[in-house]
Amino acid sequence: SKLSSHIPVHIVEDHNEALEHIYRAIGSKTLTFSDICMLHLDSHPDLLLPNIPADLIFDKDVLLDSVSIADCRDWILPAVYAGHLGCIVWIKPQWADQMQDGVYKL
Repeated sequence: SKLSSHIPVHIVEDHNEALEHIYRAIGSKTLTFSDICMLHLDSHPDLLLPNIPADLIFDKDVLLDSVSIADCRDWILPAVYAGHLGCIVWIKPQWADQMQDGVYKL
């Protein structure tokens, strides 16, 4: 498959809206299906789990509805669980202390 050499940048207000752009880019083959490295610029890690059964993570419409209803802290890990994200680089302000700086295995 031929991937695009240009990756669009999307800036969203509601964090969970980013997941929609990621899935659209995967569907259009702008991004690979798996092992995507995501750059996350935020003061919060957004790494909670959504309140849906694990098997529904693979139903894109249910997933997008679930994370859009939530408080937008639970939209990244479903893409990890589905195998899309293999790397997350979280750029945060120095005062953000929810997680210690370091390298964590997904």
